Amino acid sequence: MATLRLFRKSWYGNVWMMMLFSALSALLVTFYTTAESFSWSLTSISHLVTWLLSFVLLFVAICTIACVVCLLDIQAYFLRHELLRYLLQFVVLVVGLGAIALKVVYRAYFVVFGIDLQSTDYFERDYVVVLFCMIMVQVYYAVRKERRLRAYAGKRIVVLTKKLQQQERHIQEAVDQSDGLQLQLAHLQMDKDNMEQLYVDKLAQLSGRKQQLRACHEQVCADGKRLKAGVLQVSEEVEVMIGADKEWVRMVQIAYFYLKEGSSKVKMVNVKLLDGREGTVDMDSLAKGEKRWPHAFFRVGRWHLIQHMAVRELLREEDKYMVVLYGQERERYILPMDTYDKLVGLRQEWVAVLKD
Repeated sequence: MATLRLFRKSWYGNVWMMMLFSALSALLVTFYTTAESFSWSLTSISHLVTWLLSFVLLFVAICTIACVVCLLDIQAYFLRHELLRYLLQFVVLVVGLGAIALKVVYRAYFVVFGIDLQSTDYFERDYVVVLFCMIMVQVYYAVRKERRLRAYAGKRIVVLTKKLQQQERHIQEAVDQSDGLQLQLAHLQMDKDNMEQLYVDKLAQLSGRKQQLRACHEQVCADGKRLKAGVLQVSEEVEVMIGADKEWVRMVQIAYFYLKEGSSKVKMVNVKLLDGREGTVDMDSLAKGEKRWPHAFFRVGRWHLIQHMAVRELLREEDKYMVVLYGQERERYILPMDTYDKLVGLRQEWVAVLKD
């Protein structure tokens, strides 16, 4: 959209010039390629209708050419690779677009006059005329661009020359001043250098501060997402079969899920609550529970999936790493060292997040 707005406001999008090119091109395609005389064709209603159709088609084609040329002229990549740009422009805007325009003109002749131009000897001449029109339009835009660039360069040279002359006069006046003014100028230059260095240092400090704030912001966002996910998971409820009754239990009431021998065959997982009750949950395996609630539970071996909030404390006795759960029984489970280190680090992270 920005490119189209720029195109409409630029000299590329001059509607009157595109209409003039369209009228001339339609005139060549319609009247020059007929077997009748130009004066007879000019007074023929059917030829005028064909000219009007050609004008509309070529106006669309020339608008497309102008827009594509404008886009190619402002692209830095094609400014560096002019050969590739002109090859692409020739294939798309001359061969392809010319063939499409010629095909529609042939169709117009066939519908209006009932004449199939492809079966006559006009094919090569028509195609050459259409290509000539497409090329001339692009030549116009290329020449116009070069003329505008030269004019702009000339004006720019004049402006820069005037500025240079003014600067030279100022320098000459400064040189003609007294030794006191020269000393003052040296002091001012020194102050300027100091201020520039001060600004550079402050800019470096601000840049470092910005990076720190960005890193803190990203960390806060990540911690917020983790906290939200953890709160949502521990607030979920799961249906537990306790004896012969079914009861909906919140995650915070669960101490851990565990497997008994043979429980995997019936696709049931055992669960123990913090109040000491036990039951079963309709779940295929502990892996599914670990995948469903990754922020609420952690795995201990093959048989237990313990809830984070059920952990009372983490203990280390010589070479043994243990976790102590809440509840009357104060159950303990031995952990692998990597799981213990992971839980300690996770607790420290949550303490830091909650403080912030």
